[in-house]
Amino acid sequence: YSKSAGTALVSARSPVFDKDGAYIGVSAAVFSPLDISVFLRDAGIGDGAVFVLDEKDRLLAHPILTDPSMQALMSEDKPLLNATELGDPILAALLDPERRDAGTLDKDTGLKYWTAEIEDKKYVALAQQVSVTRGNRYTVGVYIDQSDSSYTDMIRYLGFGAIAGLIVMGLAMLRLRQLAERISQPVTELASASNAIARLDLETVPEIQSNPVREFNDAADAFNAMIAGLAQFRVYVPRSLVMEILRERGSKGVPSVEREVTILFSDIVGFTGISQKYPPDELVEMLNDHFTLMNGAIEAEGGNIDKYSGDSVMAFWGAPAIRKDHAAACLRAASRISHLLREDNQRRLEQGADPIHIRIGIATGKAIVGNIGAPDRINYTIIGDTVNVANRLEQLGKQVSPDADICVLVAAETAASADNPENISNVGMFELRGRTGSVQVFQMNLEDAPS
Repeated sequence: YSKSAGTALVSARSPVFDKDGAYIGVSAAVFSPLDISVFLRDAGIGDGAVFVLDEKDRLLAHPILTDPSMQALMSEDKPLLNATELGDPILAALLDPERRDAGTLDKDTGLKYWTAEIEDKKYVALAQQVSVTRGNRYTVGVYIDQSDSSYTDMIRYLGFGAIAGLIVMGLAMLRLRQLAERISQPVTELASASNAIARLDLETVPEIQSNPVREFNDAADAFNAMIAGLAQFRVYVPRSLVMEILRERGSKGVPSVEREVTILFSDIVGFTGISQKYPPDELVEMLNDHFTLMNGAIEAEGGNIDKYSGDSVMAFWGAPAIRKDHAAACLRAASRISHLLREDNQRRLEQGADPIHIRIGIATGKAIVGNIGAPDRINYTIIGDTVNVANRLEQLGKQVSPDADICVLVAAETAASADNPENISNVGMFELRGRTGSVQVFQMNLEDAPS
């Protein structure tokens, strides 16, 4: 039952197959019992009537359904009427097994007859099941007063009634085109938006517009609410990391494994003093600008941000997707950071602001990567000695190059894995806090900072 149409609607659907039996699509139509009833009413069969029943003997078509009072009886709870509610005592008697005589005229076609006597008049009906769509069989019939002169033409009217439903179906298919256009637009919008969500490309997801079809309108409201919720959370999870996890493991999650990775730690020099000079809003704006710069350089080289901790950044390469050039990619990211930071510092100096100096530590080695945390609050992160080495190398920058605007210290394993690029040089053996023994340390050679 459609509130907007004010009547019941019948949905007819049927799969479509090619000549080889392969499924190629579906044919569908929506039509109103009123449409067929008007068509049958105009047929004019004296005291008789042509009718169409569904499998539960509810009236899909009958001339009396064209009466507005009949339409008013239909509702969501009762979209179709039976013969008793219809107010047709003749049809009610013909459909009542206790009041009628019945038999089969033709077993091949399934043509049946019913007879019943109502108020001293004998009525006869012929009925036949008609398959309009797969899985749906409607009963098309015609009844008439046996004494009526039109009695001899009943077979013709039976055929006419069967054809009538099919003709109206054809007309309904034409009307369906307008409805299909109204439906296809939200379906296309939902499909396009869903594909964007699958890519986590929330910036391009369009807002789904309202639609006269109630179900689509409800779906649009729910979809838009979902997008609004996702937009609030997307900033907390790196899109590139999520996409790599989905490519690697789909919806099964990521197990914790040992993997060779390259870790980058960065820290702003003298941040404690800087934080005391700026009001909170300016300090947050400065940090956000700095992290945006760092994130852009890291993602450009295929890295993933693990976390921001105060003014520090931890990033990694080589997980969840395995890549052989993780060390070289990390060194390229460090060079990008150097270039972008110096450009940004030039701008800050021109605006009268203090430049930002940073230290970076890079280490390569085995680490445990995967989902770590409580069942309802986990992080995809990395733990292990390689993480500690990168962090200690960043801190060692205070000793190796205390006055440098950008100091990048690299573990020997990173240099070797990256095929010892020309822009790094050996600065000696150092003991790292919290670790026994000495490690060989290299430093990236960077251009001088702007004055």
